[in-house]
Amino acid sequence: MNKLLLAVALLVSLALGACGNNGEDVTSREPGNSGTEPAPNALTLDLLQGRTFLSQEVTGKELAEGSVVRLSFDKSNMALNAGCNTTTGVALLDAGVLKWADAPASTMMGCEQDLMDQDQWLTAWLSKGAEASLIDDELSLSGDGIVIKLMDKKKAIPDRELTSTKWSLETIISNEAASSVPSEVETPTLEIGDDSKAFVFTGCNRGSSTVAIAQDQTSASFGPLALTKMMCPEGGSEVEAAFTTVFNGQVTLEIDGDQLTVAKADSALVFRAG
Repeated sequence: MNKLLLAVALLVSLALGACGNNGEDVTSREPGNSGTEPAPNALTLDLLQGRTFLSQEVTGKELAEGSVVRLSFDKSNMALNAGCNTTTGVALLDAGVLKWADAPASTMMGCEQDLMDQDQWLTAWLSKGAEASLIDDELSLSGDGIVIKLMDKKKAIPDRELTSTKWSLETIISNEAASSVPSEVETPTLEIGDDSKAFVFTGCNRGSSTVAIAQDQTSASFGPLALTKMMCPEGGSEVEAAFTTVFNGQVTLEIDGDQLTVAKADSALVFRAG
């Protein structure tokens, strides 16, 4: 073949190659990109690490009225709370199925029967395992005809302000034992002002103290509570004692969405905004 024919053959070959790619400039592709949308990354526990998700929609099962499924991931653990007890265990994610690796442990708070029943079926459901997927900030779990869609808490409920919120007591923790406020006790509250003052209602008496809050709002120092001296109903004295124990001296503060935890040594009070 002479040089002219060889040149023509090469040009035809290049033109046919271009037509075979529909005119696409193949040099613009990323290495390994076939031109189709890439498959999403497989869900791993690393993508869930340090995050808490709140249920936004549940199908196939009705939640107890006013309750929310809360799923948290911390290091190797997965914790479940749906308005009563917190169930915690080592998380396992295998072939897209999320479950506890072994039998989880649970707190032993007494709650309304519908909440306790809910704890039971959710624990059994996640012990068996649910297919899991994560798109942006939404975690979807499905299995046995039940689908739970949960949103990252930081998007669903932004952190509330420490000093412009009325906090209502939900849980009392002492020596790692958690208990709810007795039903016969009016809901205790905490309000922290911008004037270095804290105001409390213990469910029985009202009072105040001084407070110095760290700049990063992760700790504070409370002066002794000055309280009224009303007689407390049954159960009220124990709640008030928890207040006077925690709100006296140096404490740690943690705000997680609409939840505030005030802790001192082996005691803590967990509040909810509103």
